[in-house]
Amino acid sequence: MSRHLLQPVVGVLPYPSSIAIGWDPPLATFFAIVSRSNDDEDNMLLWIGTHYAELPEPDAAIDAVRPYAVIPDDLKSNLESDRRNEGARPRPPWLA
Repeated sequence: MSRHLLQPVVGVLPYPSSIAIGWDPPLATFFAIVSRSNDDEDNMLLWIGTHYAELPEPDAAIDAVRPYAVIPDDLKSNLESDRRNEGARPRPPWLA
């Protein structure tokens, strides 16, 4: 699993925040998380990419965090590289 921490856009959120984006091979999806200061579920403002193949392309995850985070120019290519290097696991038959 890859995980890239992003810098928050100054002044958008009125409290310390944590923004992460990455690739999850077991779920074959990109994910994005915006939380109040840590990844405690009670502090989640945004959490997408929690279902198998939910976000097959990095653009959806990047667009989801764009209002909250400074997006590095190389983020999309880094995420695509993460997917290429880490691969994905086949969908388990028990996962509906």
